Amino acid sequence: MIPTEILFDAVRAGDASTLGDMLTREPELLKARSEDGATLLITALYYGAEDVASLLLAHGATMNIFEAAAAGNIPRLIELLDADPALLGVRSHDGWTSLHLAGFFGQPDAVKLLLERGADATAISANPTSNMPIHAAIAGKQDPRAIAFLLEHTPDVNAPAEGGYTPLHLAAARGDLDLIRILLERGGDKAVRMNNGQTAADLALERNHPDAARLLQPE
Repeated sequence: MIPTEILFDAVRAGDASTLGDMLTREPELLKARSEDGATLLITALYYGAEDVASLLLAHGATMNIFEAAAAGNIPRLIELLDADPALLGVRSHDGWTSLHLAGFFGQPDAVKLLLERGADATAISANPTSNMPIHAAIAGKQDPRAIAFLLEHTPDVNAPAEGGYTPLHLAAARGDLDLIRILLERGGDKAVRMNNGQTAADLALERNHPDAARLLQPE
């Protein structure tokens, strides 16, 4: 039996050839889980290993709700939610809802579908980040449409995640001027401080984003 860690190492390295050889010899490895409960497919998606993800699907991997959300596989999401709407509230092995993952991976159509099906845009992740889907979307690939859909369903744009990070702090940390302007228009508060006392302007300066810092200075 091939050790699980060697299997996951191949996934993380994007080594589709080696992984394919292992799965051909031992097809049951497709069901392997890492020590923290991750599947091979979600690991491939986290590591941006598209060839590996395609290989796993070709070998018969079946997407769960989290993998479908992360990959933006709308037909699979519909199939899963039609069968069990309660999946919207289930957390992944690392504490995310499917809406968190759709936002983080920049999948706007998946975000839209999940929201239409009743996903909770204010759900807090069951992990140390303690964030909402809007935080995940801004911290991840920052797809404008995904963020826009989430903002429409986020009543408090100044809601903090772990450490006091608000969406505005996250946008400031990345120096995203367009997103900062959108958040300010939605009621983002420049004066809110993180647990360490930093405003969004302070964080922008620390990350060497002077234009963002000027935009975020209190008037």
